[in-house]
Amino acid sequence: MHSYVNDLSDFISNREKLHLLFPEAIQDIVCLHKLNGEFLFISPSVKLILGYSAEEFIAKFQGAQVVEKVATNKLPVDNQTIIIADDNSHIQYRIRTKDNLQLYFETITSLITDPHGQPFYYQSVSRSISENSIPEIQKAGIKQRENLLDKMSENIPLACYMVDERTGEILHFNNKFSQLWGIEYLQSKSQAGQLTHKELLQYIYPLLKQPESLQKIYNRYHHTDTSSVNELEIDLIDGQTYKIFTSHIFEDDLTYNATLFTFENITQRRLSDKKFKNTYDSLAEAQKIARFGNWEFDLQNQQISWSEELFHIYGVPMAEGAPTFEEMLKMIHSEDLNIFLKAVEDCIQHGIYYDIDHRIVLPDETVRYIHCIGKPVIAHHGDIIGLKGISHEITRQKQTEEQLIKAKDLAEHSVKLREQFLANMSHEIRTPLNGIVGMAHLLSKTTLDEEQKQFMEAIKFSADNLMVIINDILDLAKIEAGKMHIEEAQLFLRQVVKNVAGMFSIKTAEKNIQLDIDIDPTIPEVLLGDSVRLNQILLNLIGNAVKFTQEGAVRVKVKVEREFHDQIVLKVSVIDTGIGIPEDKLDYIFDIFTQATTETTRKFGGTGLGLPICKKLIELQKGKIKVTSHLGEGSDFTFTIPYKKEKKALQTVKDQSPDAEAAALPKSMRILLAEDNEINRMIVITMLKRWKQIETQVDVAGNGHQVLELLNKQDYDLILMDCQMPDMDGYTATRFIRTELSTPKSQVPIIAVTASALQQDKEKVFEAGMDDFIPKPFEQNELIDKILSVARRKKQTDAGTKTLPEKEQEIYNKDKLFDLTFLKNIAGDDLVELQDIIEKFIEKFPSDIALMEQALANKEFKTMSSAAHKLKANIKFFGIEKLYPAIEWIEKAGQSEESYIDVHALSHHIQFIRQTSEKVITGLKQELKEKV
Repeated sequence: MHSYVNDLSDFISNREKLHLLFPEAIQDIVCLHKLNGEFLFISPSVKLILGYSAEEFIAKFQGAQVVEKVATNKLPVDNQTIIIADDNSHIQYRIRTKDNLQLYFETITSLITDPHGQPFYYQSVSRSISENSIPEIQKAGIKQRENLLDKMSENIPLACYMVDERTGEILHFNNKFSQLWGIEYLQSKSQAGQLTHKELLQYIYPLLKQPESLQKIYNRYHHTDTSSVNELEIDLIDGQTYKIFTSHIFEDDLTYNATLFTFENITQRRLSDKKFKNTYDSLAEAQKIARFGNWEFDLQNQQISWSEELFHIYGVPMAEGAPTFEEMLKMIHSEDLNIFLKAVEDCIQHGIYYDIDHRIVLPDETVRYIHCIGKPVIAHHGDIIGLKGISHEITRQKQTEEQLIKAKDLAEHSVKLREQFLANMSHEIRTPLNGIVGMAHLLSKTTLDEEQKQFMEAIKFSADNLMVIINDILDLAKIEAGKMHIEEAQLFLRQVVKNVAGMFSIKTAEKNIQLDIDIDPTIPEVLLGDSVRLNQILLNLIGNAVKFTQEGAVRVKVKVEREFHDQIVLKVSVIDTGIGIPEDKLDYIFDIFTQATTETTRKFGGTGLGLPICKKLIELQKGKIKVTSHLGEGSDFTFTIPYKKEKKALQTVKDQSPDAEAAALPKSMRILLAEDNEINRMIVITMLKRWKQIETQVDVAGNGHQVLELLNKQDYDLILMDCQMPDMDGYTATRFIRTELSTPKSQVPIIAVTASALQQDKEKVFEAGMDDFIPKPFEQNELIDKILSVARRKKQTDAGTKTLPEKEQEIYNKDKLFDLTFLKNIAGDDLVELQDIIEKFIEKFPSDIALMEQALANKEFKTMSSAAHKLKANIKFFGIEKLYPAIEWIEKAGQSEESYIDVHALSHHIQFIRQTSEKVITGLKQELKEKV
């Protein structure tokens, strides 16, 4: 088509007319170009078709590229340049719209010449042919979506495949599915569109433990017209477990098109679930066996959640669910409700954990005991939003505790009855025995013929044997009752061993046997231990050795077994050449009432209590004893006991000469004898009359009232006080003297004369305020020694040296009444802080004691016990160990039933603490001046 114009200016001037010729509604894009391709004009339809305004299109594409000989119908690559060709040619190409869509265009170009036939400009008409290219576009879009689907399926962590339900063709499966079933070789078939669902299933079935399970899911969901996701678990023969998710895919017209199968490996989850279930079942079983359950309490809705066992404990059917908090409170026993509410309130308000016992009442009125532990549940913002804890049913435990308490009370009552029986037996036997021993002693001092001497020795021997039996029985009873106390005082080992050996010198001389002592010279002269118990052990072992040895020797060896910085373990052997012990009896020789043979008992006497008592005494001192023996050759009893070393060197005490000793004693003494037994009176009076060193004048009282009457009339140097007397006993009389009489009568020395050897009776002696005691029966030298000991202490007191009763002196004869080591360690270098602590204690100590005194006066024993408990801690901090037994006794006594409380003993203890506190305070003040 040829067109021409006279002048280019005519074209430009007629631009508006061209717009009118080519409205926007036309379906083509008409363009005019200069010969170099520059746009001269573009029709407004470009806006409708491509989305660009004419100006935007011209600015974007700049101009047209003139191409010669372009093949018709060839689609060149996408570009952003309009292509035109020679006259009367057409070309197809792609171009992107403003919305970034691809459209296919066909352009027809024609050359416009001037009147002279010269080329003037090009005219092009472009028309979209996208509608004619829809199959290609669709295929391109499908391919694009397939690529996107491939990428999505490969990126999901599950194995999957898709089936075209119309054709049975496998549309797609990802690599994870291929790896799961090991079907890489089928992938090529799938890509070629040749893999069918049936073929795939035939390959998968042999890999399953139960192939029918997979077939079921296909059969079940193949005929389902819903798009919901369904699932089923399958087990592989290699032990793996998978969950299959099946979902249908529908077309827009809801036509069932395909099924997507997804496989998730749940092997570990199943194992975890199984492990969790086993743990849960085990916990539930444990809760069922142990009768406890856990609970939670939500404060917001006041709802409680329970574990299964709590429903059984509280007797609530599980179908009813856990109760609300209000319902829970109705189950608590009314007497325990306040305890429970207080614990819960403190936990909610202050975050305090609670650990309480309370009772619950079941619907059938059964009462059960619950041990409940609770703690707060704290949210991230710090608020308490609930409680959680455990509840343990302890009904059987409580019943057992009640039975044990009853059994304990019964046992304690039995022990008390036994102790009382032993005390009575001791008193009833020792009192007449005292008369026998005393009279035998006095008789031995008279002129006797040989036959009378033999009778007297027989009496004395029988009395001594009877005394040994009584002492053994009492010792054994004390040990079994746990009331045998091991003292820790200065122990002169060599002196103890030699003294015991010396007691058998006459016997060994009579039997013509040797008694040798071998003590390791490296053993310290002074140790810390119980010399009385060591003496008792040696007496028994050496006594047995001498008794069962008819010829040969008895040897006592003492050496060091082990030695430490502050402790030494001694090994003591008592070896004899006596009758020996049969081998089959060695395992039983330390049993009670056991002897080697019945002949031994008949021939040598004894009760079979000595060795068991020795063994128990050694074990009480953390030692051990063993025996080796051969029948007819002798025995070797060896024991070890650890002793503490004396920390400070002892000052050597020079023996006083007889003249100096005599000068230290009074020339005469006036003694008040309180004794209701006439024979005992006679014995004591006779013993005192025969005392040559000091002249004595003795007055006699038959009971405590008479003692007080005589003491009011006359001053005495000493009172010998029998503890058991009619009307008023010796304890009561002594307390009256100490608390009601004025000085000097209140300070008169008092020696208890008692037929009891029980420890608690000895303690009562000192609690009552007596200075010392002597057990019945006693010999003259024992009585004289006691009187002299008390007399010396009295003389020292009169001279200004404060000396305490023997029991209390044992407490005070330490280096110090207090030890500030603990407080100094706490204060470190801060002496001001230490001084403040000491001054505060000095200020508060007297008031604490006054509080105990006031509580005792008002018979408020619980208050007194509480005050003693608080004071006990301070006493411990300040290292006042001397007061610890007394303060602990007061604390425990105040917790007893009122009928068992000894008010007089408490008064004495508190008085003892007050007197001691004055010395402590004086010492502390001096400490402040000198060091602090």
